[in-house]
Amino acid sequence: MRRTFCLLTVLGLLLSCFPVQGASLPVPESLSPADLLPCDAGEGKTEILPYATDYGEKEALVYLPPAYDPEGAYPVFYWMHGGGETPYSFLNPARSMPLSNLLDHRITQGDVPPLILVCPTYDVPVNNPHYGAGVDTLTEQFPEELTRFLIPAVDASYATIPDRLHRAFGGFSMGAVTAWYVFLQSLDAVSVFVPVSSDCWALGRRNGGCEEMADLLSDAAADEAPFRIYALTGAHDFAMDPMRDQIENMEKREVFRHTLFFGLFPEGRHDRESAYTELDAVLSLLFPYS
Repeated sequence: MRRTFCLLTVLGLLLSCFPVQGASLPVPESLSPADLLPCDAGEGKTEILPYATDYGEKEALVYLPPAYDPEGAYPVFYWMHGGGETPYSFLNPARSMPLSNLLDHRITQGDVPPLILVCPTYDVPVNNPHYGAGVDTLTEQFPEELTRFLIPAVDASYATIPDRLHRAFGGFSMGAVTAWYVFLQSLDAVSVFVPVSSDCWALGRRNGGCEEMADLLSDAAADEAPFRIYALTGAHDFAMDPMRDQIENMEKREVFRHTLFFGLFPEGRHDRESAYTELDAVLSLLFPYS
């Protein structure tokens, strides 16, 4: 069963936190197990998309919604995996996965408009100069790959709406770190951001709560509009404290007053199952400019 929480109420009850400007986010108490099982009303398709980069070919996994029409026009949600994971942690061409099942259910129920989901990786080919680098470097360098290679490949291969207002980027854990870097570097290509379970690491790990981070993010946002950030985590997630501190400082900046939204899943932990629940809270909100 789904309930809509006022974020101020949730945060106040659980953590004596801060008010969030703008509208409330719908946060489900938990997903029904059936929401993550195959959908009888219609299933999408997952396929592999090879794309070229300066340092060799890479692949992304692409989910196409039920009744995908190659002559249609679809918004695109880019979703990045966490540390120790791959795109196959969320999608698989050979079988249904919880995330693709969830999308099938929400789309066929009419809760979420049909969309294309792209799951890439920040990992790089052997001949890339960043090969062997730590995840901090790999996530920071990914926005250039996204804008130079992946987005053009997706737009050339599928029936997308090829503009920033119809692109969203999110991710779990290190994928959320990547999402913050995309915000900092590629706001001209993407308009909606969904970092789940991590603060921004541009000034160091777990350092998102410093005032300098809020200034850095505010400066990046100053010349681009519109945009939205839906930041989510769980009350039992080890990433919650630095993420909450970062959001609190960001909320003080005028540029984020009506563009930043924070959601807290009361039972959430730092795991994929919680990420599905938190992501489900914003699937219907991903493309407010459509």
